[in-house]
Amino acid sequence: MCEQRMLSTLPCLNAGRISPPMEEDMEDSSSSLIVRQLVDWGAAIRAAFIGGAGFLLLNLFLTQVFQPGFSPEMMTRYFASILLGNDILAATPDNPLTWRAYVGLGLFHFTMAFLFATVVAFIVHRWGILLSALVGGLLGLCLYAINIYALTKLVPHFFILESSFFLTTHVVFGALVGAIYEALEFEVFVDSSGNVINLENPDDA
Repeated sequence: MCEQRMLSTLPCLNAGRISPPMEEDMEDSSSSLIVRQLVDWGAAIRAAFIGGAGFLLLNLFLTQVFQPGFSPEMMTRYFASILLGNDILAATPDNPLTWRAYVGLGLFHFTMAFLFATVVAFIVHRWGILLSALVGGLLGLCLYAINIYALTKLVPHFFILESSFFLTTHVVFGALVGAIYEALEFEVFVDSSGNVINLENPDDA
């Protein structure tokens, strides 16, 4: 997509390639310059944090609505147990939730969120918001399959979270990460010579 505010001498992007705006400018070039779009890792990190926070809130506070018997404390114990072990699962007066449980929950969850967001960003960074949300949702579905059918090989008690609601929150998480990444992305392209082409600020190109 060509930006109208670009300088007249700045080549326009067309289907992943740079082509000069006028035929007479092609005298010294037999072909257009191939470009590639860079991944905005800063946007990926922000998308991971926002999407991950949304996923965590949904599972902590809505699971009890759709999954009778669950509670925010139970969900916290299950997520934290991946790092802290099975001892934290027992909800007894002698085993209250402490700061260790919340730290374990946060470390595991947001580490996984950041890793997931890097994969989403690498795949969708050339696309628009709607398509990125769709692909992100599909990747969220894949993440659910990994958590339920692979992670349970290491953490067997995690199988209890298998449900349509947990699946839905994974899809929503993936869609959020994909859409938020595209919304926050700062588009930068590099041509075949290694020159940076900044579409949002052509004066820096």
